Formats: sequence, C-alpha cells, structure tokens
Amino acid sequence: MKAVDTGILIALIDDEPDVLDAIRMMLETLGYDVLTALSEEEAVRKLSGNDQSPQLIISDYRLQGGARGTDAIKAVQAAVG
Repeated sequence: MKAVDTGILIALIDDEPDVLDAIRMMLETLGYDVLTALSEEEAVRKLSGNDQSPQLIISDYRLQGGARGTDAIKAVQAAVG
C-alpha cells in the first residue's frame, strides 16, 4: 500500500546499490519522491536537470574513493541553491 504522494523530494546518495534501492523503496512507500545517486557527482548531475530541489538530502557517510557524505551533501546544496 502506497501512502498519499507528499510532493516532497528526497535526494538519496549511497555507493551500495542494494542499500540505495532498499531505502528508496521504503521512502517511496511513505509517499516521498526519491532521487537516487551512487555518488556526489551523479546527484549533482541529476539535480541540475530537475525542476524541483530536494527538501532533504540523505547520504551514506563513507562513499567510494574516500569521499564523505557530508561533502556530498554540501556539494548538492551548493548546486541547487
């Protein structure tokens, strides 16, 4: 059963596809729109072509290549304003 669409966009960043997919499904079941990305760069690229900015950004702390989730969140915030 899917909840009523909230119209809220959540950006979700995780370098593990299975984790990303599981969290996406849970959030969509709760009625959120979810944009998923495996990296900071992918999130920024996807959001740059999106009319809607995320109201919430969730990121894994440790991403591939030594990247940190906190830096990914800052990059997304800078890119979307």
